[in-house]
Amino acid sequence: KVVKEEGEVVDLSKVKAPKTATEFELVWRSLKSTASKVAYLTEKVGQSKKYKLSKLYPSGFQDAVVFEGILSALDSSMKGEKEIVEDLAKVKNVDMLCMMVEKGTVKRVVEKAYGDGKVPAAVKKNLV
Repeated sequence: KVVKEEGEVVDLSKVKAPKTATEFELVWRSLKSTASKVAYLTEKVGQSKKYKLSKLYPSGFQDAVVFEGILSALDSSMKGEKEIVEDLAKVKNVDMLCMMVEKGTVKRVVEKAYGDGKVPAAVKKNLV
């Protein structure tokens, strides 16, 4: 998928799924636009069975900025990314990080992902 936004053109077919948190963060920080970040999350991380966020960060996020950036990208995405939200809820320290982020952001991301549907207990416990 090629993403064009804010003067940035990203050909995600040339980007590999990250195998480590460091690889994820290097690519994440290199992407400028929200659209490219959301596409990277959904297509390279979310579609990967092996390298989901909960696997890349087995002991939790080391950097709250990365967590906030992921939430911000999901918040501005046009559609809810249920798989990403469910995976994000599995990362060890997200419940603590949620306390550092504006409450409305987390709530909007979860509501967008589930609409009027039932929010799974693990997501509710860790992200809401």
